Amino acid sequence: MKKAANTSKNLKTLKNLRQVMADLRGNPGCPWDTKQTPESLTGFAVEETLELEDAILYKTRDDVMEELGDVLFQVIFQAQMAEEAGDFTLDDVIDHLSRKMVIRHPHVFHADGTPLTAEEQKKVLKDPSISGMWEKNKNVNLSGREIFNIPKTFSGLLAAVKIGKKTRTIDFDWPNLNETFRHFLSEVQELGDALQDGSSVEHQEEELGDVLFTLAQVARHMKADPEKALRSANHKIVERIHEMHRVSGLSWDEFVSLSPKEKDALWEGNKKSVVSQAKSKSIAGAPRTKTVKVKSKSAKKSGTNDATLSSKIGIAKSTSKSIKKKVKLASKAKKKKR
Repeated sequence: MKKAANTSKNLKTLKNLRQVMADLRGNPGCPWDTKQTPESLTGFAVEETLELEDAILYKTRDDVMEELGDVLFQVIFQAQMAEEAGDFTLDDVIDHLSRKMVIRHPHVFHADGTPLTAEEQKKVLKDPSISGMWEKNKNVNLSGREIFNIPKTFSGLLAAVKIGKKTRTIDFDWPNLNETFRHFLSEVQELGDALQDGSSVEHQEEELGDVLFTLAQVARHMKADPEKALRSANHKIVERIHEMHRVSGLSWDEFVSLSPKEKDALWEGNKKSVVSQAKSKSIAGAPRTKTVKVKSKSAKKSGTNDATLSSKIGIAKSTSKSIKKKVKLASKAKKKKR
């Protein structure tokens, strides 16, 4: 992280930051900042938010601090332009946000914004109607169409989760994780049927959409973030491919030229190694995760013991050595031909 330049002026308060922003947009100001519009900055807002997420998940606390500042700057920038246009000020934004949080948390605040005492909160939390109050308060005074007014800029996966949360507030949702998962398997079967019976691409795509939407609801019932889960999976796949390449000891071109079977051997060896490491790091007494009971023929075939696991890892390693030997032999053969 690059440290900000030293300055004799105290710039630590929000008031100072607002003045910095006003100066950037002032006269003479900064040519780039003065020509920006609310619309021209939308892409930057999305980009900075994603960079913040990346910093939180994969980088240092200093990186997180810097990216939080970049996100805050987008808020300050938009509020400054709105104030210049006579629409609202940053104070209005803060006031609106504070009031909204008070209204949506009746188990924490009185109507006037003062916090409940511990005893008052205990009484409020006993009220069964408090469950799901966040979404219910968000939807108050909204029509059906307004309730499902999901931003068009949301990713399909995020929108699916949001729609599921909305349907829950109108009592139109699968009752639990098990039931949701069963519906997911049913949608997978329908997709399989569409792929097998020669259905049109449009119909197959429709069935795929149903599978993805239902899977998003499975994630919602798991209280998991499907976007985060998918990004983690993407990161894991890329890291495993890099590890396969490293373990092979080959150049990238040599690695790419390996047969699918040889790549599979390296992949399985890396995957089993990761699983073994994860098992060794498991902590006794860790919170149990939800389980879904689904009958499966393949379940009977699972049950790999540690000895078998070690054996498979050893096989993968020996396969890697074999691959290196083959590549060297092939390289020598090419030299002889020359």
